Amino acid sequence: MLREIAAAAISRAIVNVQPFDPDAAANYAMSAIPRLLQPWILKELHMADTRACPAFCQAVAESRIRNGESCRVVGEAFGVERGWITMRTLGRVAVEGPAGKRVRDGESCRAVGKDHGIENDDDAMNALEMIAVNGPAGTRVRNGEPCLTVANDHGIRLYDDAMDALEMIAVEGLAGTRVRNGEPPDIVAREHGMRPLQLPLEALEMICVEGPAGQRVRDGERCDTIAEEYGLRFFGEARPALEMIAVKGRAGECVRNGESYEDVAKVFGIESFGPAMDRLREISARSQSHRAASSAIAPQHIASHADTTPACLAPTSSLEPSRARSQIAGDSIRETDRAARRLRDKSVAESRVRGGESCLVVGNAFGIKRDTIAMRELQRVAVEGPAGKRVRDGEPCLAVGNDHGIEEYDDAMHALEMIAVNGPAGARVRNGESCRTVGKDHGIRSDDDAMDALEMIAVNGPAGERVHNGESCRTVGKDHGIRPFDDAMDALEMIAVSGPAGARVRNGELPDVVGREHGIRSLGLPFQALEMICVESFAGQRVRNGERCDTITKAYKLCGFGKATQALEMIAVEASAGERVRNGESCRDVAKAHGIGKEGAAMDALKMIAVDGPAGARVRDGESYKDVARAFGIRPFDAAMIRLRKISDRLQSSRAALSAITPSHTDTTPVRLASPFPALETFRTRLRIAEASIRETEDAARRLRDIHVKEGGEARLSDTSRM
Repeated sequence: MLREIAAAAISRAIVNVQPFDPDAAANYAMSAIPRLLQPWILKELHMADTRACPAFCQAVAESRIRNGESCRVVGEAFGVERGWITMRTLGRVAVEGPAGKRVRDGESCRAVGKDHGIENDDDAMNALEMIAVNGPAGTRVRNGEPCLTVANDHGIRLYDDAMDALEMIAVEGLAGTRVRNGEPPDIVAREHGMRPLQLPLEALEMICVEGPAGQRVRDGERCDTIAEEYGLRFFGEARPALEMIAVKGRAGECVRNGESYEDVAKVFGIESFGPAMDRLREISARSQSHRAASSAIAPQHIASHADTTPACLAPTSSLEPSRARSQIAGDSIRETDRAARRLRDKSVAESRVRGGESCLVVGNAFGIKRDTIAMRELQRVAVEGPAGKRVRDGEPCLAVGNDHGIEEYDDAMHALEMIAVNGPAGARVRNGESCRTVGKDHGIRSDDDAMDALEMIAVNGPAGERVHNGESCRTVGKDHGIRPFDDAMDALEMIAVSGPAGARVRNGELPDVVGREHGIRSLGLPFQALEMICVESFAGQRVRNGERCDTITKAYKLCGFGKATQALEMIAVEASAGERVRNGESCRDVAKAHGIGKEGAAMDALKMIAVDGPAGARVRDGESYKDVARAFGIRPFDAAMIRLRKISDRLQSSRAALSAITPSHTDTTPVRLASPFPALETFRTRLRIAEASIRETEDAARRLRDIHVKEGGEARLSDTSRM
């Protein structure tokens, strides 16, 4: 009874006290309760949880959460357990309030979720991550930063809707633009930090198919060649879409013109199983039926158009066309029967394979040989039917393939392995098991692309999480069965470079020490990226301040022949070394002074600066290009030497053209002394050359006119003589 009275009073207080304040609402509720009952009501409220006075307690809890308290702490105070609807409501309040504000300001979703006690609430974390995607994280991706780096920085989980949305921002922005301009989708996706085997990558591939790849197929190029060149995945939707473009274009036209659909598929690089091959087969069957129907002319039509002369009196030649037509009609009917028989046999064979029989056994029964298109079609039916179902249920791919007549290196075996990767094998790897162990249990070959996909699942899941938390890539890779020289290990090391390892280098630590402690291989691309972080921060600044490149390289223990050293030398060229060469110093001397190597892009840049500046000017002034090259330290086979030689040749050609003036107007010109006004003298020289050219043009025109007049006179004389 007391709880009912308290609940009614509190409900009125919640409605009337706006904006809500717990203390004001409590005072309002107490004023509506008789004085004698207030001590017992206060006792009930003191012991109340959400089940006693749900409205009031929930309002108090939401008020505390809006003030920044953790949902876990508030829930424990009010007896709200994890998983209750009330706890989800509290998580929503946190996301709409202080937690969401912190994420909009750029903080990590993972850290914010932990602080506000919602890290185990999937709905709240998804909403929090979408705030980051629609805010600072999405802005960074639009500016070209890799999705994986941005996701790590903002604490976005790699296998949630928010990560898909983040990658779609890249697809709709810079990544999609690069693919439309002709770059391969797999390279663009890797550079933009997009996960393999996910829908955004498929969207990127479809952009390629609708753009440059599709246009090349329309122009007649092979589908398999283009798919391989653009890195389109075998098991995605892009390859079938690319093949359908060929079917709707030239490939379909060839089949309609009577060519074999199997030969056309081989010519255009269309896979033996898939929607494109089915469409070609359908076009072929329809065209054969149409030709058979058009050629099978009934005898009564021939008789109706024949002559009325009796057959015994008719000439033999009049019967020949009728016999020829009958022969053609018979051949067409027989061909149609054979085609129908083949289709019937194919249907029966596929039905037996769907029933669980081996493709090899069924193929032998119907005369289908191995490594033929028909056998691959049977294997496709097995993969889409009983074999694929067994693999989804967890059976090993190799054992299943052996039972269903699928050999180890068939395309169908790869398809089975990808079913395992996208199903039970991938689920085990996401739970932290070793890729090597899972691959062995599920019969996935270690040298197949399916194993690469399995390793990438580990990288984008538990392995990447451990590396992001600071563990060694080598240790994590060994624990998760990631092979040391695969793309997955590169991706794992790039997570370290984008996260804790890169942060340490930016704080001034040596790249080789950081790389060794984080298990990053010294000869891989991730280590070069780690060195580039050093170059872009402390090392590059020291070079801009005038220190020698080789000294900085030794100080930071950078690879002497890697990209970092080259970038360091280019910084020196752009800072002060290039300016010294523009002022006339030798490239060799400047390079030695700045510690720039004799070979490389920086030395070539210095030489080209010399050619575009003082070295080229000296050659234009008449000096020998060989002497100038020697003075600036340019070697005979350098690109700069070729440029100098071209400048010299062009100068000599122009001088020869100026000196080739007719002697008739130069011999009579008196010798003149050098003018004290060189500009005026140049103008006079050009004027004389122009006048001489005009005179020569007038003389040539006069000669042509005389020749014309002479020929016209001879023509008139010949006409007069004929008369």
